[in-house]
Amino acid sequence: MDGWKIDMPAARDAVSQAGAQLDGFDDVASAISTAIDDAQGATLGKTAAAVADMAHNPFLMQLTLARSMAASSIQKTGAALDAYEAGDQEMALENSRGAGR
Repeated sequence: MDGWKIDMPAARDAVSQAGAQLDGFDDVASAISTAIDDAQGATLGKTAAAVADMAHNPFLMQLTLARSMAASSIQKTGAALDAYEAGDQEMALENSRGAGR
């Protein structure tokens, strides 16, 4: 029977690599936060207020949202692979039971 065939080791490797890439989001967010904190400490008045506004920049919020969405997608893809594998094993078991009839 020619059906869906997923190369599970390759698929799991891709999910693992994608998960590892999430660390890059954390590194960027941390670097931006540190830079903003450093800039706030080095400025006064309107400049300090402008730097403080940067901490609430929509880009930074979008970066956090993008990380969250990517993490959710990676987790759900892993769950889908688990379900595929479990279904594949269940079908193989059912097929072997039927072959003995």
